[in-house]
Amino acid sequence: MKINLKDIKSLYLNYQIPLTLGISTMFFVLACFWTPFMVFAWVVLGATFIFSNIHNILCYVIYFMMFSRNTIFFVGVGIIAFIAILTKYIIDLVKKRVKTYIIPLIFTTIFCIFFIPITFAHLDMFHMYHTEFQGIVQGLLFIGILYVIYLLFCYKEQIKLSECFNFLFYGIIASGVVCLILFFTESAKIAFYDVNGFIYKPVKDLIFLVDEGTNRLMLLSYHANHLASYCMYIMTYAAYYLMNNKFSDDKKSYYYNAVMLVISTIIGILTMSKAFLITTALIFLYLAVFFVIKFKKKSLYVIIPASIIFIVGVIVFWGVFEKIINRFFVYEKGESFFGILTTGRSVIWSQYINDLLSSPWKLLFGKGLFQVEIITIGPHNMLLEIMYRVGIIGVILLGVLCYLYARETNGNLKFSFKRLLPLLIFLVHSIQEANFDERFLFLIFAIMLLYEQKNDKKVVVENEKQNEIDNLEPKTKQENIIVDEK
Repeated sequence: MKINLKDIKSLYLNYQIPLTLGISTMFFVLACFWTPFMVFAWVVLGATFIFSNIHNILCYVIYFMMFSRNTIFFVGVGIIAFIAILTKYIIDLVKKRVKTYIIPLIFTTIFCIFFIPITFAHLDMFHMYHTEFQGIVQGLLFIGILYVIYLLFCYKEQIKLSECFNFLFYGIIASGVVCLILFFTESAKIAFYDVNGFIYKPVKDLIFLVDEGTNRLMLLSYHANHLASYCMYIMTYAAYYLMNNKFSDDKKSYYYNAVMLVISTIIGILTMSKAFLITTALIFLYLAVFFVIKFKKKSLYVIIPASIIFIVGVIVFWGVFEKIINRFFVYEKGESFFGILTTGRSVIWSQYINDLLSSPWKLLFGKGLFQVEIITIGPHNMLLEIMYRVGIIGVILLGVLCYLYARETNGNLKFSFKRLLPLLIFLVHSIQEANFDERFLFLIFAIMLLYEQKNDKKVVVENEKQNEIDNLEPKTKQENIIVDEK
């Protein structure tokens, strides 16, 4: 039997995403035994990115968020993806296949150039010409996020948000499967970045975070709070879908999102996150209010079964709920009630606020993009994280940047009750988490969900047509051109 290269190519193109994720995930597993296998995963992903559109590249990155406990691996995936997207943008720009939003781009560049030198203005002579590794990483991340916003804005028509959240869900499931495979193997280790540098630890010791005597599930995500965040964002999208689509239009997708909502809730509860418990209550309360407003008495057909399932779930997982509730009241000598309630976050907030208020310069312009954190774990508040680096002036300028983007969208923003939940949950969660990292992507998604959706199916059809064109042989393309001319 002869091997036909065209058939292999066709097979790969038809199953490109599952094959790529399967192969790269396999190399991730092998890298836990021998680190250089990580490079093979990067090569597979990098090669795939060349032949992928922006949306698919984004989905790959979102999937691997659930493998970010291997810090070097995930950062490598992020850098390769950023380079691939930037390269495609430049090519599309030259070939005039993408629109340029020149004012937001120039404004973003000027903003970064202005706030970079401020870091050095706050350093003494001994530290004038170098900053610590953590500060460099945070500064590059800040700049990277601003340019990712621009690139995603340019390709917003290609992005199908339902698939983005689906791939995050797939990542959680895949991470759980990998954890089961590696749990019983002592030699499987991961290098992750801790507060004092990179550390190797067996995978089985990283699946749960031991916090205040409690085992908190985090699988292979960066932290238990990150896994809780991802579950929360999946839940908000699933709730968004249930509120913005009719059951009769697509029953399969409706059931799928309902199941995804339930599974994400269960996994999120196992993270023992207090914030997750609060936001989960908000999500389900929001859903209940929506169904009551829309369906009146008929809503009882949904609310009553859901309440019964919730009560049964609480009874089954009562031990878990009890541990989460107890985490609200972990007393330490001399700690205030508010400090106990926020797990010490209020103390951290006061330190950052006092530092900003120590001089008008810091308050107005912050301490610079590459400044190290006051507390190693960061401010645990997104607004404080941004203000610490760029001050009040920087926050105002970022507001102006938001206006510049909004002005380019032709005013399709819709602040309706059934669209607002993802943005509301992200902002509430950001009060106690500095979500200015890879999770900031979900703020962009939440804002995109506020806009009138032209039609997800239309976007899919357009993407499929583009993929078909990209995958045609040169001869076939030429034949199509001749036919079109005729």
